[in-house]
Amino acid sequence: MEKTSRYREVDIARGVGIILVVLGHVLGARMFVDFRFGLSAEQVQDASVRALSFIYSFHMQLFFFLSGFVSVKLLSLKWVGERMSFLGKKTVRLMVPYVVVAFLYTLAYQVLPEAARTDFTEASFYNLARGLNTSGALWYLYILFFYMLISVVLLYVPTLPVFLVISVVTFVLATWGQFEFITLIRLNTYYVFFLTGILVRKHYDSLKKYFTAELFGSSLLLFVFSNLMLLHYDDIDVLGVFKILAAFSGIFMVFSLGYLLKEKSVSKFLVLLGTYSMDIYILSEPIKVLLRYFNEQTGYSGFLPGAVMFFAALLLPIPISRLLLRSNPVGGFLILGILPGRKKRCKIRH
Repeated sequence: MEKTSRYREVDIARGVGIILVVLGHVLGARMFVDFRFGLSAEQVQDASVRALSFIYSFHMQLFFFLSGFVSVKLLSLKWVGERMSFLGKKTVRLMVPYVVVAFLYTLAYQVLPEAARTDFTEASFYNLARGLNTSGALWYLYILFFYMLISVVLLYVPTLPVFLVISVVTFVLATWGQFEFITLIRLNTYYVFFLTGILVRKHYDSLKKYFTAELFGSSLLLFVFSNLMLLHYDDIDVLGVFKILAAFSGIFMVFSLGYLLKEKSVSKFLVLLGTYSMDIYILSEPIKVLLRYFNEQTGYSGFLPGAVMFFAALLLPIPISRLLLRSNPVGGFLILGILPGRKKRCKIRH
């Protein structure tokens, strides 16, 4: 039985992050468009766009940072065999769910094509290999595997600073629209956050004292300021600066919040969500698709259907995972990428 360590603040940050992921998808489905509360439809739509802008400015960057934080082992892998074993485990954890779940989505959308986000064509299987799947919601698994692959082959302690510089450059280039056609640059958009997570974990014993209420407050102010600038500026040369400021300030805002809350009883719910964040990410989409299809067929919209979709997509995956998947070796392997017989005993670190 493998014994690993979990940082409670990481699970809290994942819990906050997965709430934002689900909320962003529900807002993107325009579920609250008829929830006026004394406001016009245009004002509600404008508020949703602003909320989505704030959420999307950092929520997936946060997950790449946290994935890097828990992947610091990459720096200590010295032999080819160790690195290949590490990559094999990550391949199962990330790519098995990506391929299997995307294939199941494709089959389901043949039965219910009106519920699909994208049309199924002959190019769909080719797009699957490029990280573009029918559901549109599994790209994180694909990109994270790509980062693991790069890191296993090339990332060592001496090369970490070099890769950090390269990743910052590719992030800025990806911000400029004229470079979007270069697939490698587009894929590397989030690598800087993954590497930053590794770097923070490497020096965490000396850095944790800085995750204070002051850091949370200053990060919050910088996050709000950067997002306001993103909403009002359309200068492409300025956008890159504010995008990276918004992302990093949002990351450290949430991570410092996790550090401050880790001894508080209020954190238990966030820790639960964080522990099952991968399960929620994978399983929430079919729940949202079914509810969105039901609402479209019935004409329901507004606060109540939106709230039902949000809480169902956030909470139902936990019992589904525990009762149907994690207790079933085949289901756990195919849908969640958990190797049969590999249970982890986790020691919470403070």
